Amino acid sequence: MRYRYFAVRALDPESRAEALNRCLATEPVLSVEQAFVADGQNSFWSVRVCLSDEQASAPDKRRRGSGVDYRELLSPEHFAVYARLRSLRNRLAEEQGAPRYAIFTNEQLAAMAQLPEPSKAAIGAIEGIGEKRLASYADAFLALLLEPRDG
Repeated sequence: MRYRYFAVRALDPESRAEALNRCLATEPVLSVEQAFVADGQNSFWSVRVCLSDEQASAPDKRRRGSGVDYRELLSPEHFAVYARLRSLRNRLAEEQGAPRYAIFTNEQLAAMAQLPEPSKAAIGAIEGIGEKRLASYADAFLALLLEPRDG
């Protein structure tokens, strides 16, 4: 049995929620325990994830990514926008030394690519995009969404 521990800040739940969700989606979870630690501005959820050793020796069996082929799912026009958004996301992640999903997930990029009227509010309405990511990244992605396209 193995354990993973996460501290998810109450005032900034997105700070570690992405890593916790990724663990829960890709690891062989036996149980999850959580407790709220009240400490004013520093309050957080303490989460302990108990993992099975079963797949620890066979990482190739772990589920990786969503397996979604957006080239098949999106129209050619939307996929072209998605590809540009993905390139921007990948560049930002590399510059910041952050995982790509910490900026935006592929699913969020696909939702952005299909926005009929791109705006900061529309980006903020996409599931999983909180205030912190909106403030940090929305302007750059919105600028790309609003660029004229060859057509």
